[in-house]
Amino acid sequence: MLRTVLGSAFAAGAAADTCSLYEIADGSCGQSDMSCSYVKYAKAAEKGLVDGTCADQGYTVQTGTQTKSYPVIGDIVITTFDEPSLNAAADTCSLYEIADGSCGQSDMSCSYVKYAKAAEKGLVDGTCADQGYTVQTGTQTKSYPVIGDIVITTFDEPSLNAAADTCSLYEIADGSCGQSDMSCSYVKYAKAAEKGLVDGTCADQGYTVQTGTQTKSYPVIGDIVITTFDEPSLNAAADTCSLYEIADGSCGQSDMSCSYVKYAKAAEKGLVDGTCADQGYTVQTGTQTKSYPVIGDIVITTFDEPTLGDNMCSADIGKCGKAYQGCCIGYGAAGYPCGCSLSDGDGSSKGDCGTCGAAYQICCDGFKKDGFACGCDVTDGGFLA
Repeated sequence: MLRTVLGSAFAAGAAADTCSLYEIADGSCGQSDMSCSYVKYAKAAEKGLVDGTCADQGYTVQTGTQTKSYPVIGDIVITTFDEPSLNAAADTCSLYEIADGSCGQSDMSCSYVKYAKAAEKGLVDGTCADQGYTVQTGTQTKSYPVIGDIVITTFDEPSLNAAADTCSLYEIADGSCGQSDMSCSYVKYAKAAEKGLVDGTCADQGYTVQTGTQTKSYPVIGDIVITTFDEPSLNAAADTCSLYEIADGSCGQSDMSCSYVKYAKAAEKGLVDGTCADQGYTVQTGTQTKSYPVIGDIVITTFDEPTLGDNMCSADIGKCGKAYQGCCIGYGAAGYPCGCSLSDGDGSSKGDCGTCGAAYQICCDGFKKDGFACGCDVTDGGFLA
Protein backbone atom coordinates (compact mmCIF):
# COMPACT_ATOMS: atom_id res chain seq x y z
CA MET A 1 0.00 0.00 0.00
CA LEU A 2 2.81 2.45 0.95
CA ARG A 3 4.64 1.96 -2.34
CA THR A 4 1.46 2.47 -4.42
CA VAL A 5 0.24 5.59 -2.59
CA LEU A 6 3.60 7.32 -2.54
CA GLY A 7 4.42 6.29 -6.09
CA SER A 8 1.14 7.65 -7.43
CA ALA A 9 1.13 10.82 -5.36
CA PHE A 10 4.66 12.03 -6.04
CA ALA A 11 4.84 10.86 -9.64
CA ALA A 12 1.46 12.40 -10.47
CA GLY A 13 2.58 15.66 -8.91
CA ALA A 14 5.61 15.80 -11.19
CA ALA A 15 3.54 15.14 -14.32
CA ALA A 16 0.79 17.59 -13.37
CA ASP A 17 2.93 20.78 -13.78
CA THR A 18 1.05 23.55 -15.57
CA CYS A 19 2.33 25.03 -18.84
CA SER A 20 0.99 28.15 -20.59
CA LEU A 21 0.60 28.62 -24.35
CA TYR A 22 -0.51 31.78 -26.16
CA GLU A 23 -1.36 33.07 -29.62
CA ILE A 24 -1.78 36.68 -30.76
CA ALA A 25 -4.25 37.40 -33.56
CA ASP A 26 -6.41 40.37 -34.58
CA GLY A 27 -4.97 42.59 -31.83
CA SER A 28 -5.89 40.17 -29.05
CA CYS A 29 -3.98 37.47 -27.16
CA GLY A 30 -5.48 34.07 -26.25
CA GLN A 31 -3.87 32.00 -23.48
CA SER A 32 -4.47 28.44 -22.26
CA ASP A 33 -3.01 26.85 -19.13
CA MET A 34 -2.79 23.04 -19.16
CA SER A 35 -0.83 20.00 -17.99
CA CYS A 36 2.61 20.14 -19.60
CA SER A 37 2.01 16.60 -20.91
CA TYR A 38 -0.64 18.03 -23.28
CA VAL A 39 1.51 20.79 -24.84
CA LYS A 40 2.62 18.73 -27.85
CA TYR A 41 -0.99 17.80 -28.66
CA ALA A 42 -2.16 21.41 -28.33
CA LYS A 43 0.59 22.70 -30.63
CA ALA A 44 -0.27 20.01 -33.16
CA ALA A 45 -3.93 21.11 -33.12
CA GLU A 46 -3.26 24.89 -33.13
CA LYS A 47 -0.13 25.68 -35.16
CA GLY A 48 0.15 29.29 -33.93
CA LEU A 49 0.60 28.44 -30.23
CA VAL A 50 3.82 29.59 -28.54
CA ASP A 51 5.20 28.85 -25.05
CA GLY A 52 4.57 31.68 -22.58
CA THR A 53 1.80 33.95 -21.31
CA CYS A 54 -0.11 36.88 -22.76
CA ALA A 55 1.13 39.03 -19.87
CA ASP A 56 4.72 38.46 -21.05
CA GLN A 57 3.71 40.04 -24.36
CA GLY A 58 2.03 43.04 -22.69
CA TYR A 59 -1.56 41.79 -22.99
CA THR A 60 -2.92 42.13 -19.45
CA VAL A 61 -6.55 43.27 -19.76
CA GLN A 62 -8.80 40.19 -19.64
CA THR A 63 -11.70 40.44 -22.09
CA GLY A 64 -13.36 37.04 -21.96
CA THR A 65 -13.09 33.24 -22.12
CA GLN A 66 -14.15 30.45 -24.43
CA THR A 67 -13.93 26.67 -24.22
CA LYS A 68 -12.74 24.39 -27.02
CA SER A 69 -12.48 20.58 -27.13
CA TYR A 70 -9.54 18.72 -28.63
CA PRO A 71 -8.68 15.02 -29.08
CA VAL A 72 -6.57 13.61 -26.21
CA ILE A 73 -6.62 16.92 -24.29
CA GLY A 74 -10.36 17.29 -23.74
CA ASP A 75 -11.86 20.68 -22.83
CA ILE A 76 -9.46 23.65 -22.76
CA VAL A 77 -10.39 27.15 -21.52
CA ILE A 78 -8.92 29.97 -23.63
CA THR A 79 -8.70 33.34 -21.83
CA THR A 80 -8.40 36.40 -24.07
CA PHE A 81 -6.53 39.59 -23.23
CA ASP A 82 -6.06 43.06 -24.76
CA GLU A 83 -3.17 45.45 -24.27
CA PRO A 84 -3.57 48.08 -21.51
CA SER A 85 -3.91 50.78 -24.15
CA LEU A 86 -7.25 49.18 -25.00
CA ASN A 87 -8.43 49.25 -21.39
CA ALA A 88 -11.17 51.76 -22.05
CA ALA A 89 -12.80 49.25 -24.38
CA ALA A 90 -12.57 46.52 -21.73
CA ASP A 91 -15.11 48.16 -19.39
CA THR A 92 -18.27 46.16 -18.78
CA CYS A 93 -21.41 47.02 -20.73
CA SER A 94 -24.91 45.63 -20.24
CA LEU A 95 -27.37 44.77 -22.99
CA TYR A 96 -30.96 43.58 -22.57
CA GLU A 97 -33.94 42.37 -24.57
CA ILE A 98 -37.56 42.00 -23.46
CA ALA A 99 -39.66 39.24 -25.02
CA ASP A 100 -42.63 37.13 -23.93
CA GLY A 101 -42.98 39.04 -20.65
CA SER A 102 -39.39 38.34 -19.57
CA CYS A 103 -36.16 40.33 -19.78
CA GLY A 104 -32.80 38.80 -20.69
CA GLN A 105 -29.58 40.64 -19.78
CA SER A 106 -25.93 40.03 -20.67
CA ASP A 107 -22.91 41.80 -19.20
CA MET A 108 -19.78 41.80 -21.35
CA SER A 109 -16.67 43.72 -22.38
CA CYS A 110 -17.77 46.88 -24.16
CA SER A 111 -15.50 45.90 -27.04
CA TYR A 112 -17.95 43.07 -27.80
CA VAL A 113 -21.16 45.16 -27.88
CA LYS A 114 -21.13 45.73 -31.64
CA TYR A 115 -20.72 42.00 -32.30
CA ALA A 116 -23.51 41.10 -29.88
CA LYS A 117 -25.93 43.58 -31.43
CA ALA A 118 -25.08 42.24 -34.88
CA ALA A 119 -25.87 38.70 -33.72
CA GLU A 120 -29.04 39.57 -31.75
CA LYS A 121 -30.91 42.45 -33.39
CA GLY A 122 -33.25 43.07 -30.42
CA LEU A 123 -30.50 43.95 -27.91
CA VAL A 124 -30.59 47.42 -26.35
CA ASP A 125 -28.10 49.23 -24.09
CA GLY A 126 -29.05 49.09 -20.39
CA THR A 127 -30.16 46.65 -17.71
CA CYS A 128 -33.34 44.72 -17.01
CA ALA A 129 -33.57 46.44 -13.62
CA ASP A 130 -33.83 49.81 -15.39
CA GLN A 131 -36.96 48.45 -17.10
CA GLY A 132 -38.48 47.16 -13.85
CA TYR A 133 -37.52 43.51 -14.30
CA THR A 134 -35.80 42.64 -11.00
CA VAL A 135 -36.84 39.05 -10.14
CA GLN A 136 -34.14 36.68 -11.45
CA THR A 137 -35.63 33.51 -12.95
CA GLY A 138 -32.66 31.72 -14.50
CA THR A 139 -29.61 31.78 -16.75
CA GLN A 140 -28.53 30.27 -20.02
CA THR A 141 -25.28 30.31 -21.99
CA LYS A 142 -24.95 30.98 -25.71
CA SER A 143 -21.87 31.02 -27.93
CA TYR A 144 -21.21 33.63 -30.60
CA PRO A 145 -18.42 34.22 -33.12
CA VAL A 146 -15.68 36.56 -31.79
CA ILE A 147 -17.40 36.95 -28.40
CA GLY A 148 -17.31 33.34 -27.25
CA ASP A 149 -19.60 32.18 -24.42
CA ILE A 150 -22.06 34.74 -23.04
CA VAL A 151 -24.27 34.21 -19.97
CA ILE A 152 -27.82 35.55 -20.34
CA THR A 153 -29.62 36.19 -17.05
CA THR A 154 -33.41 36.33 -17.23
CA PHE A 155 -35.68 38.46 -15.03
CA ASP A 156 -39.42 38.89 -14.45
CA GLU A 157 -41.23 41.94 -13.11
CA PRO A 158 -41.92 41.93 -9.35
CA SER A 159 -45.61 41.44 -10.03
CA LEU A 160 -44.69 38.02 -11.41
CA ASN A 161 -42.70 37.06 -8.32
CA ALA A 162 -45.14 34.35 -7.31
CA ALA A 163 -44.32 32.55 -10.53
CA ALA A 164 -40.60 32.64 -9.71
CA ASP A 165 -40.93 30.18 -6.83
CA THR A 166 -39.18 26.84 -7.29
CA CYS A 167 -41.17 23.86 -8.53
CA SER A 168 -40.04 20.24 -8.76
CA LEU A 169 -40.87 17.83 -11.57
CA TYR A 170 -39.99 14.14 -11.78
CA GLU A 171 -40.23 11.16 -14.12
CA ILE A 172 -39.72 7.47 -13.31
CA ALA A 173 -38.29 5.22 -16.03
CA ASP A 174 -36.21 2.04 -16.12
CA GLY A 175 -36.27 1.70 -12.33
CA SER A 176 -34.80 5.16 -11.75
CA CYS A 177 -36.30 8.56 -10.95
CA GLY A 178 -35.10 11.82 -12.52
CA GLN A 179 -35.95 15.14 -10.83
CA SER A 180 -35.51 18.76 -11.91
CA ASP A 181 -36.04 21.87 -9.77
CA MET A 182 -36.82 25.06 -11.66
CA SER A 183 -38.69 28.36 -11.63
CA CYS A 184 -42.41 27.59 -11.59
CA SER A 185 -42.77 29.88 -14.60
CA TYR A 186 -40.92 27.25 -16.65
CA VAL A 187 -43.08 24.25 -15.68
CA LYS A 188 -45.40 24.46 -18.67
CA TYR A 189 -42.46 24.59 -21.08
CA ALA A 190 -40.73 21.64 -19.38
CA LYS A 191 -43.89 19.49 -19.51
CA ALA A 192 -44.34 20.37 -23.17
CA ALA A 193 -40.79 19.24 -23.91
CA GLU A 194 -40.86 16.08 -21.73
CA LYS A 195 -44.33 14.52 -21.74
CA GLY A 196 -43.62 12.15 -18.83
CA LEU A 197 -42.89 14.86 -16.24
CA VAL A 198 -45.14 14.99 -13.16
CA ASP A 199 -45.34 17.53 -10.30
CA GLY A 200 -43.49 16.40 -7.17
CA THR A 201 -40.17 14.98 -6.04
CA CYS A 202 -38.46 11.61 -6.36
CA ALA A 203 -38.27 11.38 -2.57
CA ASP A 204 -42.08 11.47 -2.42
CA GLN A 205 -42.07 8.33 -4.57
CA GLY A 206 -39.49 6.55 -2.38
CA TYR A 207 -36.46 7.21 -4.60
CA THR A 208 -33.90 8.68 -2.18
CA VAL A 209 -30.48 7.29 -3.22
CA GLN A 210 -28.83 9.85 -5.52
CA THR A 211 -26.96 8.18 -8.40
CA GLY A 212 -25.89 11.08 -10.61
CA THR A 213 -26.75 14.24 -12.54
CA GLN A 214 -26.96 15.34 -16.16
CA THR A 215 -27.67 18.67 -17.84
CA LYS A 216 -30.05 19.18 -20.75
CA SER A 217 -30.88 22.33 -22.70
CA TYR A 218 -34.40 23.32 -23.74
CA PRO A 219 -35.91 26.24 -25.66
CA VAL A 220 -37.06 29.10 -23.38
CA ILE A 221 -35.88 27.30 -20.21
CA GLY A 222 -32.17 27.03 -21.00
CA ASP A 223 -29.99 24.56 -19.08
CA ILE A 224 -31.74 22.26 -16.59
CA VAL A 225 -29.97 19.91 -14.17
CA ILE A 226 -31.64 16.49 -13.83
CA THR A 227 -30.74 14.60 -10.64
CA THR A 228 -31.32 10.84 -10.73
CA PHE A 229 -32.28 8.66 -7.77
CA ASP A 230 -32.74 4.95 -7.04
CA GLU A 231 -34.87 3.33 -4.37
CA PRO A 232 -33.04 2.42 -1.12
CA SER A 233 -33.44 -1.27 -1.93
CA LEU A 234 -31.19 -0.65 -4.93
CA ASN A 235 -28.48 0.98 -2.82
CA ALA A 236 -26.05 -1.87 -3.43
CA ALA A 237 -26.08 -0.96 -7.11
CA ALA A 238 -25.07 2.61 -6.24
CA ASP A 239 -21.59 1.53 -5.06
CA THR A 240 -18.69 2.86 -7.07
CA CYS A 241 -17.17 0.73 -9.83
CA SER A 242 -14.01 1.45 -11.84
CA LEU A 243 -13.55 0.81 -15.55
CA TYR A 244 -10.38 1.31 -17.58
CA GLU A 245 -9.09 1.15 -21.14
CA ILE A 246 -5.47 1.11 -22.35
CA ALA A 247 -4.72 2.72 -25.72
CA ASP A 248 -1.70 4.43 -27.30
CA GLY A 249 0.48 3.73 -24.26
CA SER A 250 -1.88 5.45 -21.83
CA CYS A 251 -4.62 4.20 -19.49
CA GLY A 252 -7.95 5.99 -19.00
CA GLN A 253 -10.05 5.22 -15.90
CA SER A 254 -13.58 6.24 -14.90
CA ASP A 255 -15.20 5.71 -11.50
CA MET A 256 -19.00 5.63 -11.50
CA SER A 257 -22.10 4.15 -9.91
CA CYS A 258 -22.08 0.41 -10.56
CA SER A 259 -25.59 0.79 -11.95
CA TYR A 260 -24.08 2.65 -14.94
CA VAL A 261 -21.43 0.07 -15.85
CA LYS A 262 -23.54 -1.72 -18.46
CA TYR A 263 -24.34 1.57 -20.22
CA ALA A 264 -20.68 2.66 -20.16
CA LYS A 265 -19.50 -0.64 -21.65
CA ALA A 266 -22.17 -0.40 -24.34
CA ALA A 267 -20.95 3.09 -25.25
CA GLU A 268 -17.20 2.32 -25.08
CA LYS A 269 -16.50 -1.25 -26.20
CA GLY A 270 -12.91 -1.30 -24.91
CA LEU A 271 -13.76 -0.73 -21.24
CA VAL A 272 -12.72 -3.41 -18.74
CA ASP A 273 -13.44 -3.80 -15.02
CA GLY A 274 -10.56 -2.65 -12.80
CA THR A 275 -8.20 0.27 -12.31
CA CYS A 276 -5.23 1.63 -14.22
CA ALA A 277 -3.06 1.15 -11.12
CA ASP A 278 -3.73 -2.59 -11.28
CA GLN A 279 -2.15 -2.57 -14.74
CA GLY A 280 0.91 -0.58 -13.60
CA TYR A 281 -0.27 2.82 -14.86
CA THR A 282 0.17 5.04 -11.80
CA VAL A 283 1.35 8.45 -13.06
CA GLN A 284 -1.70 10.72 -13.52
CA THR A 285 -1.40 12.89 -16.65
CA GLY A 286 -4.77 14.62 -16.91
CA THR A 287 -8.57 14.41 -17.01
CA GLN A 288 -11.32 14.92 -19.55
CA THR A 289 -15.11 14.88 -19.31
CA LYS A 290 -17.42 13.07 -21.71
CA SER A 291 -21.21 12.93 -21.80
CA TYR A 292 -23.18 9.76 -22.45
CA PRO A 293 -26.90 8.91 -22.71
CA VAL A 294 -28.37 7.72 -19.37
CA ILE A 295 -25.05 8.17 -17.52
CA GLY A 296 -24.55 11.91 -18.03
CA ASP A 297 -21.11 13.47 -17.51
CA ILE A 298 -18.23 11.08 -16.72
CA VAL A 299 -14.72 12.17 -15.73
CA ILE A 300 -11.95 10.09 -17.36
CA THR A 301 -8.59 10.24 -15.56
CA THR A 302 -5.56 9.30 -17.66
CA PHE A 303 -2.42 7.63 -16.38
CA ASP A 304 1.00 6.69 -17.78
CA GLU A 305 3.36 4.00 -16.55
CA PRO A 306 6.06 5.19 -14.12
CA THR A 307 9.08 6.71 -15.83
CA LEU A 308 11.70 4.02 -16.29
CA GLY A 309 14.75 4.52 -14.08
CA ASP A 310 17.96 2.44 -13.89
CA ASN A 311 16.61 -0.86 -15.23
CA MET A 312 19.25 -3.36 -16.28
CA CYS A 313 17.00 -6.41 -16.15
CA SER A 314 16.69 -8.28 -19.44
CA ALA A 315 13.37 -9.86 -18.39
CA ASP A 316 9.94 -8.21 -18.26
CA ILE A 317 9.94 -6.32 -14.94
CA GLY A 318 6.21 -7.08 -14.50
CA LYS A 319 3.83 -5.55 -12.01
CA CYS A 320 6.26 -5.88 -9.10
CA GLY A 321 9.01 -4.09 -11.01
CA LYS A 322 6.70 -1.29 -12.06
CA ALA A 323 5.47 -0.91 -8.51
CA TYR A 324 9.09 -0.77 -7.33
CA GLN A 325 9.87 2.00 -9.83
CA GLY A 326 6.79 3.95 -8.78
CA CYS A 327 7.79 3.60 -5.13
CA CYS A 328 11.33 4.87 -5.85
CA ILE A 329 10.06 7.80 -7.91
CA GLY A 330 7.88 8.83 -4.99
CA TYR A 331 10.68 8.58 -2.44
CA GLY A 332 13.05 10.36 -4.85
CA ALA A 333 10.67 13.29 -5.21
CA ALA A 334 10.59 13.56 -1.41
CA GLY A 335 14.40 13.73 -1.25
CA TYR A 336 15.06 10.06 -0.46
CA PRO A 337 16.30 8.39 -3.67
CA CYS A 338 16.54 4.62 -3.83
CA GLY A 339 20.03 3.11 -3.85
CA CYS A 340 19.19 0.02 -5.85
CA SER A 341 18.32 -0.95 -9.40
CA LEU A 342 16.60 -3.77 -11.25
CA SER A 343 18.87 -6.50 -12.61
CA ASP A 344 18.51 -10.11 -13.74
CA GLY A 345 17.52 -12.43 -10.89
CA ASP A 346 14.72 -14.38 -9.25
CA GLY A 347 12.70 -11.78 -7.30
CA SER A 348 15.04 -11.02 -4.38
CA SER A 349 16.03 -7.74 -2.73
CA LYS A 350 19.83 -7.77 -2.30
CA GLY A 351 21.56 -5.09 -0.27
CA ASP A 352 20.14 -2.10 1.55
CA CYS A 353 17.19 -1.38 -0.74
CA GLY A 354 14.87 0.08 1.90
CA THR A 355 11.08 0.01 1.97
CA CYS A 356 10.73 -0.18 -1.81
CA GLY A 357 13.11 -3.14 -2.05
CA ALA A 358 11.37 -5.02 0.76
CA ALA A 359 7.98 -4.41 -0.87
CA TYR A 360 9.36 -5.68 -4.19
CA GLN A 361 10.45 -8.98 -2.64
CA ILE A 362 7.09 -9.44 -0.90
CA CYS A 363 5.33 -8.78 -4.21
CA CYS A 364 7.54 -11.31 -6.03
CA ASP A 365 7.08 -13.93 -3.29
CA GLY A 366 3.33 -13.65 -3.75
CA PHE A 367 3.52 -14.11 -7.51
CA LYS A 368 6.01 -16.97 -7.10
CA LYS A 369 3.49 -18.91 -4.97
CA ASP A 370 1.05 -18.67 -7.85
CA GLY A 371 3.63 -20.02 -10.27
CA PHE A 372 4.69 -16.66 -11.76
CA ALA A 373 8.23 -16.05 -10.56
CA CYS A 374 9.85 -12.64 -11.08
CA GLY A 375 12.79 -12.50 -13.48
CA CYS A 376 14.56 -9.57 -11.83
CA ASP A 377 16.30 -8.76 -8.54
CA VAL A 378 16.57 -5.41 -6.78
CA THR A 379 20.27 -4.85 -6.05
CA ASP A 380 22.61 -2.05 -4.95
CA GLY A 381 23.30 0.18 -7.93
CA GLY A 382 21.68 3.61 -7.73
CA PHE A 383 18.14 3.86 -9.07
CA LEU A 384 17.87 7.03 -11.17
CA ALA A 385 14.41 8.28 -10.12
